[in-house]
Amino acid sequence: MKNTTAKPQENAPVGALLKGFGVIEQLSEGTTSLVDISRRMGLPKSSAYRLLTTLVELGIAERTEHDEYCLTPRLFEYGVKALNALDLVTTALPAMNRLRDQIGETVHLAVRSGINAVYLQKVNSSHSLRMDSRIGYQAQLYNTSLGKCLLAWMDPEEASRLTDTISFRPIMPNTIKDKAALLEHLKEVRNQGYACDNEENEANVICFGAPVFDHYRQILAAVSVSMPKLRYSPEKQETIVAAVQAASRDISRRFGCAVWPPDEA
Repeated sequence: MKNTTAKPQENAPVGALLKGFGVIEQLSEGTTSLVDISRRMGLPKSSAYRLLTTLVELGIAERTEHDEYCLTPRLFEYGVKALNALDLVTTALPAMNRLRDQIGETVHLAVRSGINAVYLQKVNSSHSLRMDSRIGYQAQLYNTSLGKCLLAWMDPEEASRLTDTISFRPIMPNTIKDKAALLEHLKEVRNQGYACDNEENEANVICFGAPVFDHYRQILAAVSVSMPKLRYSPEKQETIVAAVQAASRDISRRFGCAVWPPDEA
């Protein structure tokens, strides 16, 4: 006797997965309502609700007190695990350790993700008073030395388009407050070959960062050294900047970039 039991469509799980990632993409833009998700994706509200409920159950999304939805750090945790496996982290670590040993302060390595800089690696300061940061932390581009480096060596048109999406918040008195000021500042960063965050993101913290390039001479990452301002003095700046640039130059050369920075070629 022929089995007439209907088989589930083979592509049904794939379709659901694609829709689920579509919802994640929408949520990555910011807190969003069920109605907006349904409208943007062309889904019935019931289907959008099922997808959102599943993401909430998995801990990937959460429902706010205003009945909207947003992503949790869960996906980011997965991403960090993947990023930690990349050669970039392994390759950069020796130079980061040398930089920490030379300056004695906390060293970070970051890449750009959208309008944020994501910390891939951290080497702690040798001091008991040190930076309260973590691998996986997402920093702003416009008010951190790492972020400024990642922006400054991007294609100028791409950087201009990207900065259109930044909501400039006056976090600290020294924070850059608008796009025009940022773009002008980025020219200075590129010209001098390093960036400084002088209490622009956090009170009493100063950071110096420099860019890392790949073998295509494209911006790959940025490395920085951060310290409490009480351990900083202007007399130390030249030494600090030279050490950060040496570390970024070393990492870049390991990725095949023979000339640092590339626009000096």
